Amino acid sequence: MQGDLAVLDKLFVRSAAGIPVPLSTFVRVDTTKTAPLSIGHQMQFPAVTLSFNLADGIALGQAVDAVNRAVREMGVPISVQGTFQGTAQAFQASLASQPYLIAAALITVYIILGILYESYILPPNIRGRPVKRAAMVVIMIGRKRSRQASRMASYGV
Repeated sequence: MQGDLAVLDKLFVRSAAGIPVPLSTFVRVDTTKTAPLSIGHQMQFPAVTLSFNLADGIALGQAVDAVNRAVREMGVPISVQGTFQGTAQAFQASLASQPYLIAAALITVYIILGILYESYILPPNIRGRPVKRAAMVVIMIGRKRSRQASRMASYGV
């Protein structure tokens, strides 16, 4: 009975003259104007929380990219802002600091090599030699393969 609005026709109230009058003559119920019991906030702004789980085999980075792409495709107004919370927020924060970590690691390697060889001029030379040698090996292998290919072509293979 509580969920049925027809119950207002079944409830009666006595008028000043003592005549029973249905409650529906005094009360009007509009179910289209409903509101939430509470409104979530993030800082001082009203907020809505959208949650998602990752499908099997999908990385968090792919999910974050998919959410950002969907927001761009929807054409959300500038006044609506979306942020990630929890694990996705930590993931984005770690990506933001990654270039600094790589730079710090390279500087640390340079300093350690400088201490090891007692010179801050040698580490670039030492670090560059293996790269040069690897490049030379790749070039030599490429030349050897091209010579073999030309020999095979001359023999009609």
